Amino acid sequence: MGTTSSLPADVLTTHVAKYSFRYPSIYDENLSRKWDFLGLRATCKLGADLMRRYVSGTLRQDWLNLQTFSPPNAISYVERWGADPADMAASARHVRAVGTVIGAACKSLKAHGRSPEKIAALEYFVFRTNGGLSELDLSYSHVSPDLLLRMCRVSPKLTTLQGPKYVVTPDATIVAISAACTDLKFVDFSQVGKNYSPAETWQRHFPGLNFLKLSHDSPRYLPTRLDVVREVALTRPQITGLDIASCYVTARVIEAIVGTPLGDQLDEFGADDEVTVIEPAAFLAAARGFPELAHLVIPRDSMMGGPNFYIDLSRTTANITSLQIKDDATTDACIAAACSHLRLESLELDDLFLLSSSIVDAITRSRSAATLVYLNIANCAEEPQSPLRAADVLRLLQGCPALGHLNWFVDSAYQEYAGLDRGTCQAIYDLLESRGATIELSYFGQLDGGETPWCIVECG
Repeated sequence: MGTTSSLPADVLTTHVAKYSFRYPSIYDENLSRKWDFLGLRATCKLGADLMRRYVSGTLRQDWLNLQTFSPPNAISYVERWGADPADMAASARHVRAVGTVIGAACKSLKAHGRSPEKIAALEYFVFRTNGGLSELDLSYSHVSPDLLLRMCRVSPKLTTLQGPKYVVTPDATIVAISAACTDLKFVDFSQVGKNYSPAETWQRHFPGLNFLKLSHDSPRYLPTRLDVVREVALTRPQITGLDIASCYVTARVIEAIVGTPLGDQLDEFGADDEVTVIEPAAFLAAARGFPELAHLVIPRDSMMGGPNFYIDLSRTTANITSLQIKDDATTDACIAAACSHLRLESLELDDLFLLSSSIVDAITRSRSAATLVYLNIANCAEEPQSPLRAADVLRLLQGCPALGHLNWFVDSAYQEYAGLDRGTCQAIYDLLESRGATIELSYFGQLDGGETPWCIVECG
């Protein structure tokens, strides 16, 4: 029996380096053999039928990727941030061949592409799915608006659609797509040439959407068409998510959502990226107007204005039980105010360089000491003047009797100040175990060998 290498090129449908499912590595050796074997489908009708039956179950669950580049799995700078996507590595001929054999089994498709012949092959592939696609991601494909609309019209069962990032999608095309694919729950289009966010423009045309997108490609974008935003939030009761990434959020933005089905069910508000700014008044408006709100994520540059913000927050609502604080102006006094005036169950402190070991007393002497269950301290209180040491963490655990989930991370540059002696670290470990915690990561064993860990302990 021969091998696939002995077959002529037109016999093989594809090569593993060109296509992959969502989870396996595209260069996995076993996966390579599998696809080479499946490539024999053209040698006989029975082989083609076997291949269709094999992939039918798989492709109904996982994405088929037509997006591989060289080097393997790389997404280039130009593709991610530039003006145009990279082309797919597969030849147009291979894309057509795969579409012929397994197109009808494919429910979820991701595709890159730029050259006209490969875009034409991609169109052929989509048409070969016979209207069975439920998910289509063309983020990094140079698909024209007319072609995008044709693909959508032959895919009326779509529930998820990612349009091309680098191609202007006219409003008329977006409206036509909303009419062609009435089951869409997640949809996104390029913001090239758009002056307003999706929530202020085209989202009102999609009745099945499950999130409201106020974010825009412009950094710290301020939404202004708040009447449109409120209309969408009022008339789409199934919307459960709010996207404010990279926005500048004022109290007026929040008030546009207060009293809507979305506002009445939001239990989390904030952002953990490096660009979003949320004014203190916006947080207070959310706390006042969102009845289910319990978790706040305070971004890095929001400048809460010191301890008084947390006092004002506690006077506004008693529902906040979870804080993730990334505001780099946060001080020990801020932590003391938050823990003393709120009944926190979860507290995450990330990259707060102004903190010191005084946060131990700020937490253990507060009303939250009795309620705190989850604590994450990452790259905080590391300076040699007053570092958080293992003994401090042990004392913190002892002062918070309900605390059973602790993550403590120390940057390698500051580990010498963390007092990581074996006995104290073992006491932390033992106390957590006695409370039923499952230790997922710990590096205490490295201490015996003279090494110092980066992640001291992470448990669940």
